[in-house]
Order: sequence, then C-alpha cells, then structure tokens
Amino acid sequence: MDRSQPAGVQAVEALLACLAVPHHWTAAGTYAGGFPGAKTQPGTDVTFTGTDTLRIKNGKFVEYWLNSDTLQLLTQLHAL
Repeated sequence: MDRSQPAGVQAVEALLACLAVPHHWTAAGTYAGGFPGAKTQPGTDVTFTGTDTLRIKNGKFVEYWLNSDTLQLLTQLHAL
C-alpha cells in the first residue's frame, strides 16, 4: 500500500480508473411521418427520454449502454 497518500485518495483513483458515467437526456422534435404503424399526423410534436451510460477505463470509452423510453414515444405516435 502506498502510504504517501490517504486511503481515500487511492479509493477515488481506483473508482475513476473504471468509471461508469450516466447521462439522462430528453429528445424533442416534430414527427415527420414514416414510422410503421404510427397513426399520428406528421407535424405532431413528440418528446421522449432516455439514459446513456458510458463506461470509462484508462481514459477511454470501453462500453456504451442506451436505455430509451420507447413506450413513451410509441404512445405519442399512436403506434401501439
């Protein structure tokens, strides 16, 4: 164990070496048409949310996960 730094500093450095960073987002736009099964009219405003999670290791992105609220979007498009 490196005694030149407090243990808490070493723990933070270890955490940062393999960090997962979540980012919550909201997408908003105008439906242009063309989605199979959608009954809403083109020109309708739609919004939906999601979260991206990026895992960083040694300063590089090594994994990416996307979780979007597709049900929220499909409901607005009347595609259910």
